[in-house]
Amino acid sequence: MMVRKPWLKILLMVLLWSMLGGVAMAQPSLTQHPVYLVHPGSVEGTPKEYCLIEQKSGAGQSRYYMDVESVICGSKVCKVVTVRLFWDELGRYTHFDMPAGMALEKEEGEAFTQADYDKLQQILANPFSPLQDVYKEDLVDPASDYNAIDALSGATVTIDQTAIVKGAVWTCYTLWHWAHGPVVAYIRDHTGRAYAVEELLVWLSERDSPYQVLALEQLTKRKAYGDSEINAVEQIALKTESLFSASLCYFEKAPWLYMKELSPCYSSVPQLPTECAT
Repeated sequence: MMVRKPWLKILLMVLLWSMLGGVAMAQPSLTQHPVYLVHPGSVEGTPKEYCLIEQKSGAGQSRYYMDVESVICGSKVCKVVTVRLFWDELGRYTHFDMPAGMALEKEEGEAFTQADYDKLQQILANPFSPLQDVYKEDLVDPASDYNAIDALSGATVTIDQTAIVKGAVWTCYTLWHWAHGPVVAYIRDHTGRAYAVEELLVWLSERDSPYQVLALEQLTKRKAYGDSEINAVEQIALKTESLFSASLCYFEKAPWLYMKELSPCYSSVPQLPTECAT
């Protein structure tokens, strides 16, 4: 005769409820951040409001995305579609996505191929693209329609062809400057402000270089120049070029008396990064 074990059934029900509850708790949360941005290709040159979405996982990890226009095109000559760009919590671009049924176009209305999309991803993933030094005036032939999809001047031929999709220079230019524009600073600052100074010091000692640089930025903004902060920065200042640059910015903002003591140690270093001047 089989002996029933009601407690076992109850235990299984409790375990199942716990698992389902855990799944529910792990669902990502969404937070809207209104941001005011100016794209360098904009004719008006005035800030516009955009909606940056923060998506936080159940584990507390954040990523961000924002919907932008594929190309700055005031004349409506070229097809404009919505592109969703994604960043991690450090403001590093990760990838883009397109609405279902929509496609990017090149000159003459030719649709992007899969190879074009793959190349666009490579272009947008490069924070040091030659596009960072290109002005919108360099892309336009004064005799043509200002915002025509491929109304390009002779200056365009000087751009490294690996930095553009042929026939879609405006799209590459527009999306690259969205991906690496002022929204990056907003994301980085929003992430950093969520941590106390003590937690940022842990970043300096335990996290990898990108997080250490963000910690240095936050310590500089907060004017955190206690002995523990200064000692922590000195420990990592010479590890990488990016940490060295961020450390110089940190010390450049230090109180005058401390800088007077520190100056002999840094008498032979290169000129301070220009971004430290603000």
